[in-house]
Amino acid sequence: MKKKKLSARRRVRTGSALFLCAFSLAGLMLTRLVAAQPGSPAWLGTLGTLLFIALPAFLGLLVIDGDQTHLIPARALSGGQALWLGLTGVLAVCPKSLLADVLAALAGRFAAPLADAAGGGTGALLPLLLQSAVLAPLCEELFFRGYLQGVLSRFGAGRACAAVALLFALAHGLSLNLPCHVLMGLLLGVLTLRTGSVLAPLLVHMAYNAALVLLAACGLGALFSGLTPVSGLLRLIGCAGFAYALRRAFAAKGTRMAPDGALRLNVQELLYLLAAILAVAAAQLISGVLA
Repeated sequence: MKKKKLSARRRVRTGSALFLCAFSLAGLMLTRLVAAQPGSPAWLGTLGTLLFIALPAFLGLLVIDGDQTHLIPARALSGGQALWLGLTGVLAVCPKSLLADVLAALAGRFAAPLADAAGGGTGALLPLLLQSAVLAPLCEELFFRGYLQGVLSRFGAGRACAAVALLFALAHGLSLNLPCHVLMGLLLGVLTLRTGSVLAPLLVHMAYNAALVLLAACGLGALFSGLTPVSGLLRLIGCAGFAYALRRAFAAKGTRMAPDGALRLNVQELLYLLAAILAVAAAQLISGVLA
């Protein structure tokens, strides 16, 4: 009887996660279609992030299957780990953009400029940073690495990591950059497994998106686009730095692990996180209006 109850519970959690994932992907696709129309509001991206990434995460963690906050590993990171993870995220611009350009060349065309990869190179810097480098990574890591990877880990940590990486890539749209997004998702998933904390992929994700936005804002995006000798050499050096920073991040010592392998977020901490997400969204909207 106990085995049957556990099996039924497994089906409920997995089914709920897949339903929420389908809801998220469909909503994000609809948001992109609407945003592509002339005259679409600037706040549409923020609304899409809240409705189709943050909302499914909190529904899955607190509502649909009850309290699932134990799924989120929240082990603290040491200062050394945080430093190398942040550097890993910044330098990830090099291998990802280089791979995107190689794929584009093989497909017979050039990839979109680096500014477009960050969600657009126009507009005020502060709202763009808040959206791309704070709000989006917070919501995406909570949903993909926090909730989905935790639910699917019952089928094996490696399988869950790969499946969530594919879903993460699909959430960014069907394009030539899909393999790049899959590899990025795999990196973020492996970081979660290796560090026992969703804070690790969150830090890398934030640093990567911030680097994209700042490079585009400074007019340096052209150095990371195209297959010119200068751009290629610069990014090859960056790839070596990325590999070294990632190796140091894995080698850096963190805090002692909890008996079950990772510290977990509780309901109160998750609600604080929700408040922080809403505060960031409000700040992003206000700064966009005032800009």
